[in-house]
Amino acid sequence: MKATICLVAGIVAFSRIHAQAPAAPTGPDPFADPSAMGVPTPEAPEAQPNQNLSVRYEVFSLDLATAAALQRENPGDATLYLRLVAMVEKKEAIQESMHVIRCVQGQKSMSENTAELIYATEYEPPELPQTVGVSIQPPKSPTATDNPATLPDTTKLENAPSLSVFNGIQTPATPTAYQTRNTGITIEMEASVDPDTGKVQLISSFDNVRHVGVTEQGTGLSKTTMPEFEVQKLMGSATVTPGKPFLLGTMNRPPVSKVDADSANRIWFAFVTVDTVKP
Repeated sequence: MKATICLVAGIVAFSRIHAQAPAAPTGPDPFADPSAMGVPTPEAPEAQPNQNLSVRYEVFSLDLATAAALQRENPGDATLYLRLVAMVEKKEAIQESMHVIRCVQGQKSMSENTAELIYATEYEPPELPQTVGVSIQPPKSPTATDNPATLPDTTKLENAPSLSVFNGIQTPATPTAYQTRNTGITIEMEASVDPDTGKVQLISSFDNVRHVGVTEQGTGLSKTTMPEFEVQKLMGSATVTPGKPFLLGTMNRPPVSKVDADSANRIWFAFVTVDTVKP
């Protein structure tokens, strides 16, 4: 009797536990399809359109001693820029130029304020005749057309013209090839915004070319001329914080300049300021 009661109790307990087990899911597997549980699937972020940037180049010049003293203080670029602006207002420095370029980030841009100068680069040597001949035609007989009546009178050669009369047949050095060079200021740049830091990666080239005269070689018919140029050039790359002036470097004139006799005692500072263009 005890064994029979225990077996019946076990069957009843098993039946209750089996009745409380949850029913198997009939819908889609929520782990395979998150949207089945009402959870929205995150969408991929939309690509941001390219930003428009405004790049401002400014160049200041001041005397060597003052420039050296400022650099020894080691001020920040923004502080140095503000001090130079204040010095310009006090006539203690000169603002040499200012250029603004609008561009789309990641694309190259250029600004030119130039005049074209065409000059010869190759010459043909001069041509000089080695001899000049003078002939005298003798008079002809009135009856004979084949034989001269008399011999030429060579004494008439004493009255022959001077060789200077024949200068027109001398050919000077003649240009055969030419080249064109822009004189003035040329700026090339490419700016890109770093999406993580918001800073601007800037690659730039600043070129200032001046025609200051000509150089002569040779003498007489062999004389040729070539132009002389003075160049200030600054190129490189930098990481720039938008809205803050950044010192690209110095771009001085040659120590012996035909444009500025005091060029050896003057320093040029080139700054760039990058801003995002507001719509």
